[in-house]
Amino acid sequence: MHTQKIHGYHISLVQISEKSDHTTEPLFDLDPSGCHRKTLSLTVEKDGCTRTCFFVVPCCTNVEACMLPTETGLFFLFDWVLCLVNLETMTIEHVTLNPTGTMFTPYPYQQDFILYGEVEIFRVRSDLSLVWSFSGWDIFVRPSGNEPAIVLKPDRICLYDFSDHSYELDYDGNLLSTSLLSVPTQSILGGI
Repeated sequence: MHTQKIHGYHISLVQISEKSDHTTEPLFDLDPSGCHRKTLSLTVEKDGCTRTCFFVVPCCTNVEACMLPTETGLFFLFDWVLCLVNLETMTIEHVTLNPTGTMFTPYPYQQDFILYGEVEIFRVRSDLSLVWSFSGWDIFVRPSGNEPAIVLKPDRICLYDFSDHSYELDYDGNLLSTSLLSVPTQSILGGI
């Protein structure tokens, strides 16, 4: 369960087994693939009034880290589905798809969002339009698994991939530096 207070609303997002057919709350099916899906319940409470809606989303959605506030509502990163929800009306204002791979976590940056994905990093505006994208040599996952593959610093984004390459980008998507973190000490061909 993920709970936040945003714009005076108490908001909770939780994965459920499925929506009951006996409820009248809206159901938004945001997974066009139709397989390996999750059902999420979004409950919003303000001034004693509680409203709920449901989302059917791709199975790789990270429920604990998929929701960020916007000026009028919520931004959701449901794996490769980006979605804006208006809290006043509990309706979807905009949806766009990013079919380049699994997306892990959104981060706020000014009025925009930095999206951390398996094979690409994106910056999108609050209207979900693309500002830039970047991909590296390999997937953005550290081989040790203990260190983060993305670190957001005040002036740059540091990325690390599975092949032990590091990348530094500015927030405009410009590559500032790249390097190989470790050099193999022995050839797999036995010195040939």
